[in-house]
Amino acid sequence: MDNLLKKGKDEKPISYSREKAALIRAILGLGDKIGKLDPWLPFPQNSCCFLFGKDKRPISVGVLLYLWEHSSLFTGECPYCGGKTYSYAFGGLLNIGDIRGCCISCDKGVSNRIGGLGVLSQTFRPILQDTPYYINGMIFGGTYEGKRWPLIRALRKLGIKDLPDYKWAMQREPSAASFSVQCDGKYKKMSPMPLDTVID
Repeated sequence: MDNLLKKGKDEKPISYSREKAALIRAILGLGDKIGKLDPWLPFPQNSCCFLFGKDKRPISVGVLLYLWEHSSLFTGECPYCGGKTYSYAFGGLLNIGDIRGCCISCDKGVSNRIGGLGVLSQTFRPILQDTPYYINGMIFGGTYEGKRWPLIRALRKLGIKDLPDYKWAMQREPSAASFSVQCDGKYKKMSPMPLDTVID
């Protein structure tokens, strides 16, 4: 990742992402079997504010494979161990947002903070526009969940063994994006607002 958050003396990884790193390693290790994996299987995450393709689906394996190959912002060197990082989601609010990923060597989460929804949309729409994975919707103040179990089940059917356990697969991940408004000294959490156009 060109603008990957660099580790400072007080900097900590955004999280440990053992399960997501295991899934990325499994996808990358499929080799010739990659064609047997449905490219529209959602990748397990709850950080992406965008929908893709004609059916408006959450970020999927096909979207990620394309971005890993065609965008330097979606791969990089881990600032913690020097291993390879792969991103799996991008989103945010008006002025703040990031591309989230993890290192497939040390499993630490990484964040590439490049801007809010408008910046992210303007960055990735041109890369994806002539593919089946074009951006076809976004949401302000929320995310589109990628369920965990479908990808794990598909990888198991292809003979992959090193995968997250059933307990993790059946859990739901809380949304990584939300916002609130303060009125008369009280906070009120706002519902997400779907957007069909780019915020300029």
